[in-house]
Amino acid sequence: MKSILLTLVLFLSIPSSEINEIRLAFKDASKNEENAKAFYDLVKSKEYSEEVLYTAYDGASEVILSKYIDGSMEKLKYFKQGAKKIDKAVDQDKTNIEVRFVRLVIQVNTPEFLNYNKNIDEDKAYLLNHYSDCSNSIKKMISEYASMSDSFSTEEKNQLK
Repeated sequence: MKSILLTLVLFLSIPSSEINEIRLAFKDASKNEENAKAFYDLVKSKEYSEEVLYTAYDGASEVILSKYIDGSMEKLKYFKQGAKKIDKAVDQDKTNIEVRFVRLVIQVNTPEFLNYNKNIDEDKAYLLNHYSDCSNSIKKMISEYASMSDSFSTEEKNQLK
């Protein structure tokens, strides 16, 4: 029975090399249009079995790419579609710290007039409260982001080291 569960878990997980590739692309996606398109293309080219995490990164790729889309209606369409996917991922698994992190990063970096910022405090509190429970790769990702973000106080940054 244990071997069946282990096999199922391994089968249903995104291969670590692929998720690491997506994480790295996410980190750099907002730097310029080329990186945004590369992140979008990377996420869209993969089929993942860990649906919730894929949905979050898929939504993030659309939100980030929307910054570079021509035409305000098309830009807004991409943004809303992506934000909806991110929120869907959080709704499907509220305990997934990486999904919460993706939403936090996107909301912190979204212009205020788009009103996609209502979960920043909630997600930040979740990250702070569950940081010790996550893998080292997720800890590193969160810590690096927090150290450069104005959204975290010095005390919060120290907590995430």
